[in-house]
Order: sequence, then structure tokens, then C-alpha cells
Amino acid sequence: SLVLSLNLVQAPQGAAAWLPAQTVGKGSEPCLVADDRGNVYIGTQSPVAVYMSHDWGATWTGKTDWPNAFCDPVVFTLPNGQLHVIYLKNGVQGIVTWTSQDFGKTFTSAGSLSGPLDREWIARSPDGTLSIVYSHGYIGGPRATGIFLAQSKDNGKTFQQTTQVAPSNEVYEMVDPYLQSGPDGKLYAMWAASKDRKNIQEYWFAASSDGGKSFSKPYSVAKTH
Repeated sequence: SLVLSLNLVQAPQGAAAWLPAQTVGKGSEPCLVADDRGNVYIGTQSPVAVYMSHDWGATWTGKTDWPNAFCDPVVFTLPNGQLHVIYLKNGVQGIVTWTSQDFGKTFTSAGSLSGPLDREWIARSPDGTLSIVYSHGYIGGPRATGIFLAQSKDNGKTFQQTTQVAPSNEVYEMVDPYLQSGPDGKLYAMWAASKDRKNIQEYWFAASSDGGKSFSKPYSVAKTH
């Protein structure tokens, strides 16, 4: 796998130019989250790591000793210091979650999910429900049966699969989902669709107006070719 230096580029509020890039750490496929109190977090793989800054990105520390960690880390934060880190287990055999209540100083092992799950993403609803979306199966492994949703009502201590967002069908294999929660509690999911198990041909979408209990009929929103 390709390992690159992670570079952060930022701009002062209201500025028309970006500050010079700085090297944060090593890794690939990073995700970035921040709050309005100066806390910035970067999750990356190769190896799975979480880099943390508590001064608006001026200085950084890194945590790389995540047990049973393979790839696809996602970081989610709240202004009260709560932090959620999720990633895939070694062998693509499930999803591991960790929580922190102190801005990443310490972490506690939380809920997990088992199976050939891939490309997870997390969102939090206004009522505190945590939702993880993922595919069951993946390109390069067992054919994905569809996109699924798991939820936690106890701040991430446990997760249970609750809903199939969309099934794969005879033509398309549904993979690589993302999830967002709106201020009204609606959930919005999108994912990729592959015909040949090599390339992505379309992107699909569905929404839930009942907190993830059910989703609207999925439909294609864009084609790649």
C-alpha cells in the first residue's frame, strides 16, 4: 500500500490565502474532523492512526497503537470532548469502535460488529443516537449483499444492526457508503454501485425520516461514465 506524509493546510479566518503546509504524520486515505474549540483530529490508515491537535493545528500528537486494526478509520467529535473512533478489524472481519470523553487523552473500547463489513461511516442524531453505515461484503472479497445501518442508543457502548438501507441487485453491487444526520434527525445515505467488481459506475442515495427505522426507495443520482 502507498504510505504518504499527511500534510495539513489551513487558512486564518477570513483570509484569502492558505498557510504553508505542515507534516502531521504518515498514512493514507485520511479523514478530518474539528470542533469550534480548537480541537482537530485526523484519522488515517497504513497504519491506522489518529493524530490530534488541541490548538487549532499548531501542534500535533499521534496515537497508533490501536488493537486489531486493519483500515478505514473514521473519527467523529463533539464540542464537549467526546470522540468516537471506528475502524475495520484485521482480515475485514468486523468494525471496532472506541470512545473518549476527554478530547482523546484516554479511550475506552466500545461496541463492535462482526462479519465481512466494509467502508463504515458514523453519524450522530440530535437525540444522541449513533448510526454506522457499512456494506456487508466488498469488492475484492465476498460480494456485497447491500448497505446496512447499525445504531447505538447508549453512546456507543453497544451497536445493533437495525436496517438494510439498500440491497445489492442482479446488476449492481452496493458498496462504499457514507452517512449524514440533519438537524431534524433525518438520515441521508449515499453509496457507490459497481457492475463489474472493479469500477464504480453510479452513485446512489436514500433518506430516512424516522431515525433510521426505514429508508426511502434508493435511486441513482450520478453516473461516473
